[in-house]
Amino acid sequence: MKPRGIRNNNPGNIRISKSGWTGKIPVEQNTDGAFEQFIEMKYGVRAMVKLIHNYIFKKNVKDLHGIISKYAPSSENNVEAYVQSVAKNSKINPHDSAANWYNNVDDVSRFIDAMILHENGRRVGMGTIKEGITLAEVLPNTAREDSLPSEFYPLILNAES
Repeated sequence: MKPRGIRNNNPGNIRISKSGWTGKIPVEQNTDGAFEQFIEMKYGVRAMVKLIHNYIFKKNVKDLHGIISKYAPSSENNVEAYVQSVAKNSKINPHDSAANWYNNVDDVSRFIDAMILHENGRRVGMGTIKEGITLAEVLPNTAREDSLPSEFYPLILNAES
């Protein structure tokens, strides 16, 4: 059987919330009951990227260790094991400032890939991850032609939904 996050097209295992995520299956149609479900995997990846963007720019989370601590709290997870797994698989030092790697699409792709691997025990494919990052429209040089120019990205702080 596929892991829950893969079945739900929610590779980050984001819990059900009132957030109006793009591509989210409405709560009344959600068959999981605890975790969000998305119509396609790229929208689940997009939601992960949006959450992490908010942690860094709205919640002032500074590094990989802080991101994982917020994303996967110790009440539900072995945070240190999660941090070490993501650091190893993404090749990002857990205490390097997110400012050093968050604006680089390749670094963020490896980070998201490592989180998905830890959450599900398997990967979803780098093409899907990069598509989700592009849909999130929060990193420079990932914008679609109909979106804001990349110089506006530092101003985009309301990344949820």
